Amino acid sequence: MVLTSDKGWPYTWNTIQDLPMDVFVNCEVERAWRIVRNDLTEWFSPHPGTYFTPKQRLLIGTPGIGKPMNASSYLLYQLLHYDAEQLPMVAYVIGSQSFLFDKTTKTVSTYRDNPRIEDVVNIFFFRGVKGYCIYDATLACRQPSAGLPCKGWGMIVVTPPEKSEYELCTKKNGR
Repeated sequence: MVLTSDKGWPYTWNTIQDLPMDVFVNCEVERAWRIVRNDLTEWFSPHPGTYFTPKQRLLIGTPGIGKPMNASSYLLYQLLHYDAEQLPMVAYVIGSQSFLFDKTTKTVSTYRDNPRIEDVVNIFFFRGVKGYCIYDATLACRQPSAGLPCKGWGMIVVTPPEKSEYELCTKKNGR
């Protein structure tokens, strides 16, 4: 499957070179979306149980199969098209930029340093607003901050296939 956007994708917004406006979705990227979608289905089911908390996921890219950036762009696309009543907010962190998509007001806010995206997301959590966070580590040169994953929100970290990157991420999150 190929998704095309006239405005490009988040990882192309601040580049000097012209990058393709297409995202190629292979079966593994679709599989990652299905896992996230199943988590959301369980989270929003009428009987999730009092024990249920949104899951945190780690998606490790495969060398030679394609860019993990395609996965994060596809996940963002799918989450933005998910039912806005159930999932009104989506946070997307890539490189030094963070974006908060409010699907009910159809707005997007950009964050760089202060306030930090995790602080903003926590404010929404304490107000009872549900959401999902995508942390794309392919351009980050750093792993998620200590404030991530945010309380009460689902989260997926998309990381390149280099072993050192996902080892740092799993150690930091106590997995």
